[in-house]
Amino acid sequence: MCEEEMGKRNPRVYSVSADTTRGRPAGYTNLVLVYPFLPDWKSVSRKKGEKAMERLRHAVITQGTFMIYPQYDEEGKLGSMVLQNGDFIYADISPTDLVDYSIRCYGSSLRGAVDGTRTIFGEDIFMPPVIVSEKLGLYWFPSKSSSNPKCIWFSAGDIDRFKTIDKEHIQVFFIDGSDMTVNCSAYSFESKYLRACRLKGRMEARTNVMVVREKQSSYSIRMDSSRRNYEVEKQ
Repeated sequence: MCEEEMGKRNPRVYSVSADTTRGRPAGYTNLVLVYPFLPDWKSVSRKKGEKAMERLRHAVITQGTFMIYPQYDEEGKLGSMVLQNGDFIYADISPTDLVDYSIRCYGSSLRGAVDGTRTIFGEDIFMPPVIVSEKLGLYWFPSKSSSNPKCIWFSAGDIDRFKTIDKEHIQVFFIDGSDMTVNCSAYSFESKYLRACRLKGRMEARTNVMVVREKQSSYSIRMDSSRRNYEVEKQ
């Protein structure tokens, strides 16, 4: 597991699996919570006296965000279910759009993060991990192509382990005890997870090298008489 830079954890534990039988539009896959939520998240609360699940237009990934998976509403619109700080938040944008929005809030974009990863690894990686925020240690990776509506995004630092269910499914366990059944082979998931960990390792190694500074020369730089170039004078 990548190093943990997490804050306090909510003790709630969840198990998430796929459900395709609840009258959704043809072709849609809806993910529901096995426990403690009932299938229709819009009409029920977790416990008596507790507020219903929060629905937002946008959400931002933080150090308390574990995963983001696709969730279709009753009208067939694709949104996102976010497991964050032990609670679930529904956002009215797709998981990939939510990741892009979060990275933009930290000063870049999904496209920029993908290009950065490919530059760091020196190769054109398919389905690369991305840095959501280097300062906060947020390294995320997709389960499928980011353009696939079934794509699930995971925080590499919050995965404890995973195990094979069959050739096409695995069970992913998070550091808070929650788990999720994912339509993905163990080999495919492991390669994406390890690549995210390597990205984190390379960035931390580069940062450690950069912070070591030796005494350097100083210069005075000014426009030359031609007003086209600059003159450099060592001080």
